[in-house]
Amino acid sequence: DSALASHFDLAASVKTFPSLDLALEWCEEQLLSDMVGAKRTYTLTEYLAEAGLDLEITLALMLFFKEVTLERGDVLIQAGDESRELYFIQAGRVATYLQSRTGEPFRVSVMGPGTIVGELGLYLKQKRSASVIAEQTTVAYRLTDEALKRMKAQKPTLAAAFDEFMVRVLAERVIIASQRLAAVED
Repeated sequence: DSALASHFDLAASVKTFPSLDLALEWCEEQLLSDMVGAKRTYTLTEYLAEAGLDLEITLALMLFFKEVTLERGDVLIQAGDESRELYFIQAGRVATYLQSRTGEPFRVSVMGPGTIVGELGLYLKQKRSASVIAEQTTVAYRLTDEALKRMKAQKPTLAAAFDEFMVRVLAERVIIASQRLAAVED
């Protein structure tokens, strides 16, 4: 025992947290801070181009998005609110929060550049199921319900291309969720 103790300073290597959520949050922070060379920005034009949309469609889509800047703690999406927009995160970091049975918020995910949030509520016309809060200064592009309706009326072919793009984004998420579920079941 003393030989093992001499190799490890347990007091320095063991951390305790008041809740599982805070422990997981600490682990996420460690992983995020250890990411060497992680992309700090991911423009919407890059994202759309990588998704296979040509430059003409990408530039036309950009006319319907509006850039917004959030500071740490700003609420992008509030649980319970009507869904009127989706956001593409270009730079920074946001976190998704749900409420526990006791009413306490807990973080369920952290998202950075290249992430789309709020799309399900916008397309399904449902109230927001979670809150999304900026964890640091964040630049995002917002597509409102009104802008999407305007796109469908003025540029139906463009709107169809965007809808097809969103179907692919959602399909990829279903695949990832299925793979995670399968890994948990194994």
